[in-house]
Amino acid sequence: MFAAKNQFLAAAKVLKTVTFGNGTTNWTTPADVNLIVSVSGKGENSYASTWTYELNGQSSLLFGMTDTGWTDYSSLYSHFTGRLSTINTGAPATRFIINVGTYFVFFNTATNTLWAQQNGSGVTAYGTATLNWTLPTSGAITTSINGTGATIGDISIPNYVTGTATTAFGQTFPGGTSGGAASLTTLTNIVVTPSTSYSIVNNSSDSTVVTVSYYSAYP
Repeated sequence: MFAAKNQFLAAAKVLKTVTFGNGTTNWTTPADVNLIVSVSGKGENSYASTWTYELNGQSSLLFGMTDTGWTDYSSLYSHFTGRLSTINTGAPATRFIINVGTYFVFFNTATNTLWAQQNGSGVTAYGTATLNWTLPTSGAITTSINGTGATIGDISIPNYVTGTATTAFGQTFPGGTSGGAASLTTLTNIVVTPSTSYSIVNNSSDSTVVTVSYYSAYP
């Protein structure tokens, strides 16, 4: 009798589809579902922003700082105008720029020279960057350049932020890159555990839903 009932349930399985709108939704798989036939969705569109490449005055030497030998503001200013020129090479076209994380500096009175450390972050840039300078452009560097994490200058770089991905059942549906819209992605044959709650996080920029298809005998 039980065997006949199980065979009936197996035979009664039909293809079901459920959709999930923007935001986070918890969905429990039916008791007879251990495979998602297909799931489609897309992440957030890439969007324009501004990356700030900061010059940061430290109150003490950081690990990894090296002695630049600079004693005059003109050397530091020249370094940043040189970085600005490199960053704007190829502008206004989209391009990838490296070594534009925070630039840390500390004026070491033990050597009377400026010590520095470059954060190696990279960013996808477009357009033309601008230099915002708050320090003198010449003259002897003094301890007044030091501070407790104080930003004392920066280069503002127009950039594109990669859109946040949508996630479901341990899978990722990418966001857009380089200013572009995210594309719909469809994945198939995803193994799941019956009667288990899964979090579907839909980060699409529009009303695109996450669509899940599976076979089940349950309503």
